[in-house]
Amino acid sequence: MQAARDRQKSYADLKHKPMEFQVKNKTLQGIGESWRCAYKLDLPEELSRVHNTLHVSNLKKCHANEPLAVPLDGLHFDDK
Repeated sequence: MQAARDRQKSYADLKHKPMEFQVKNKTLQGIGESWRCAYKLDLPEELSRVHNTLHVSNLKKCHANEPLAVPLDGLHFDDK
């Protein structure tokens, strides 16, 4: 059983690359020790209806181009 587990881990490790961050990168902050796999976003008041807690599997590294960012003034939400 342990040999199969080790073999699967070795295959998974080949595809997994650890994420590297630099000082200029924007990162998310974890919400505590009991929530190691969840991150909470600090959203502005305009996005208060958006769920702000995410599982780490939903996070991807973002290569944002600041001049192409959409300002919040241009977003309109329908009340449902």
